[in-house]
Amino acid sequence: MVSRGAGYVVAATDPAQWHPVTLVPVVDSRVVLAAGVVVLANHTEMIGYGVGGLKWQTRRLSWDGLKITVTTDRTLAGEYWDIRTEATKTFMVDLETGETRGGVEP
Repeated sequence: MVSRGAGYVVAATDPAQWHPVTLVPVVDSRVVLAAGVVVLANHTEMIGYGVGGLKWQTRRLSWDGLKITVTTDRTLAGEYWDIRTEATKTFMVDLETGETRGGVEP
């Protein structure tokens, strides 16, 4: 659940059982049923939740303005504006592991 930029994990069988997610603010979310993951994104990184809880957290993917553009059964792709090169850059995230390709250099 997302409310005003704050994300929460809520037990469907007992809504009294919940906890906040550490990613703030949540600016985008995607459910990818085939991968069994819910992805939450802020302006710079993402986290993925599965049935057992937190599955992964990406490294920083952008300096700001992260945008999810495509999801498939196995991957998620996105873009961001790189002010250093003044160009749109891309990244990809493996939905099983959270491993990334592209994005800002560490």
